[in-house]
Amino acid sequence: MGLIFLKFADNRYKRFESEILGEYEALKGTRREKPLHEIALTKCGFYLPPHARYSYLLSLPDEVDVAKKIQEAMEAIGSYKPELKGILPQDEYFKLIRTDNTIPGRLLKNFSNIPDDLEGDLFGQQIPPGLLVDSFRPGVYGGTGEVGDWGVASALAGQFAILLAGGLTPDNVQSAIRQVNPWGVDVASGVESSPGKKDAGKMRLFVERARGAGR
Repeated sequence: MGLIFLKFADNRYKRFESEILGEYEALKGTRREKPLHEIALTKCGFYLPPHARYSYLLSLPDEVDVAKKIQEAMEAIGSYKPELKGILPQDEYFKLIRTDNTIPGRLLKNFSNIPDDLEGDLFGQQIPPGLLVDSFRPGVYGGTGEVGDWGVASALAGQFAILLAGGLTPDNVQSAIRQVNPWGVDVASGVESSPGKKDAGKMRLFVERARGAGR
């Protein structure tokens, strides 16, 4: 998920980059001068320092520890955006290099094919979401049935189209949608009558309440 996030973030940043740089240059040397990251946060919602740009990561030579560079990029983004600090995926690619240290670099090249004009503002045109936001428990990859931090999810939804998951049920899905405003919602255990067995009544109620959240 981390590289997909970076690619969509980079796509969005490019759309505002000329405005950001233009204002920075216009104010430089005056009493109204601002750091580049402050202008970026105002115009784009986040700041991508040079070593967090997708093109930089994509151009790294083979001998460089790409997983480490991805981690540093995530840390840098979070350092300028408190809502994202500590929640962006940082360690997932270290697991991959245990078997093949070329995987992160290959994934970078694969995701580079995502068109540059594809970013958050286009998702209203029925383009699939860029991020799945789920609750986290160490050692468990999804499916925890636990409600995540909707405040963090809302901050991400303000910048990207997200699919919200994690502990959603017919009882809380309306609250989740109204607070987070996601592109869509994902449910599994929240509509089960017993582990692994879906309940038709709960599924129907979940969909009805999700659809009614905007009313």
